[in-house]
Amino acid sequence: MWANEHSIETSAAPEAIWRLWADVPGWMAWNGDLEKIELVGPFATGSKILMTPLGQELIELRIAEAAEPELFV
Repeated sequence: MWANEHSIETSAAPEAIWRLWADVPGWMAWNGDLEKIELVGPFATGSKILMTPLGQELIELRIAEAAEPELFV
């Protein structure tokens, strides 16, 4: 298992950032390294994200925690 964490300061409202994260199919618009992405279920704890980076195998992610508009793991 791997983990990645990143943070940045912004003046954007938490609700605006949450909308970007929760729109999983929209990730392809701002992440050029993706070949395919799909959200299975709502953007909530327990749902899956199926992500295929360019030229790589499918990666299955499970949302372990989601607290709108503060965080997701």
